[in-house]
Amino acid sequence: MTRLFRHIIFCTPLLLCLLFASCEQDRTCRQEMTAHARIYLSAVTTLSDDSHTEAAPDSITLGLVGCDSLVLDNAYSERTACVELRADTTHTQVVVVYHEETDTLTVFHTNEQKYISLACGCIVRHIIDSVHSTHYRIDSTAILNTVVTAEKENHLQLWLHP
Repeated sequence: MTRLFRHIIFCTPLLLCLLFASCEQDRTCRQEMTAHARIYLSAVTTLSDDSHTEAAPDSITLGLVGCDSLVLDNAYSERTACVELRADTTHTQVVVVYHEETDTLTVFHTNEQKYISLACGCIVRHIIDSVHSTHYRIDSTAILNTVVTAEKENHLQLWLHP
């Protein structure tokens, strides 16, 4: 009986230490937290027989209004651009410079916060309501996918004319 009692006294603290060590919370977030709207870019050319051809824009610059950094800087043959929609307001404006002409693309969106975990906090999911633009070089726009999450999907398509 004393041998059993010694084993219980020795094993109980060891089991308690293992139990509490396994309950420690992980403080590392392993999930992509930034939701980017991906814009698919196309340069449209009208041929003499009124048919159209599409190609990658030859030189384009994209920037966000109210942000110092550029999304694309004089990029050649880029077909997609990732734009971070603003979580603090319901619209985001993108400046598009193509062939030295400047257009403004305005994306109206609804923001939804989704709780992920204690380590990650909340992620903002955007739902694109509508898109408006000036038409100096932007021919037309289309919404391909309204829900913007951290998944890599195209959300907007932008046709530009040279």
